[in-house]
Amino acid sequence: MRIPARLPGSGHNVPDLVSRGPYQADYERLPRKAGRGFRYCDPMRKATMIRSAMPGRAAKLAGALAVGGATTVLTSWAVGKLMQKDLIIRPSREVYEHVRARRSPQLARRLEQTITGMGDYPVLVPFSVLVGGLVAYERRDWVPVPLLAGGLAAEIYLQKLLKTLVKGSKPAEEHSVGPPGDFPSGGAARTVITFGLLAHLLAEHWNSPAERWAVWSIVLTVIAAQGGSRLYLGRHWPEDILGGWLFGWLILRSLIRLAELTRPGELGQPAG
Repeated sequence: MRIPARLPGSGHNVPDLVSRGPYQADYERLPRKAGRGFRYCDPMRKATMIRSAMPGRAAKLAGALAVGGATTVLTSWAVGKLMQKDLIIRPSREVYEHVRARRSPQLARRLEQTITGMGDYPVLVPFSVLVGGLVAYERRDWVPVPLLAGGLAAEIYLQKLLKTLVKGSKPAEEHSVGPPGDFPSGGAARTVITFGLLAHLLAEHWNSPAERWAVWSIVLTVIAAQGGSRLYLGRHWPEDILGGWLFGWLILRSLIRLAELTRPGELGQPAG
């Protein structure tokens, strides 16, 4: 293919890309504008800007992680301790017994096989990989995958820490359909984190308010159904479900903040 000697309509010579290499072109001799609506951006200059922004980006990300983790643990711990007071426990146990007395074995079996399992790792991990990968491919952006993985990892380790700090009680095994758990409900938290983050990643690129409302309505319905099913099956006290939702929401807010910090505009580099 023959390379033209001049850039059409500009009067500037085109560097000899064959002899000098594709990354050795004399960018100073190329026009900043080569036609209406076209903006030329020097790759060398852009690379330099990105390199200079990396220390600042790392500091922002580390700060967001530290603040988000500390806020999640301290807030959930304070709420968890409050939930162990008699003022909360008495009405909570009444609600639990009311639901248990009206539990249908057939419905309980169906919920255990469907809705409740949506918050378990065997369901959420492959779902996150599949949908997160599709979102990343559609956006041509790798950020959704590590965000989803990081959210599940944060839930695992921070939940263990909270269980040690709060020391909540568990329902009796004979009253629970499946293994009972304590504060906070990990399944409720994982549902908020995974489905909430996917909804955010999808909705932020949609201009239609109706589409955003639809996706968030579906996600909130799934979260409510999954958490409610754990109460219906007797696996958690009501305060465990509420604490799980709060715990998951705090992690979700930290993940959204990290997603915002990875945008080009937050790094001090041109968005285009």
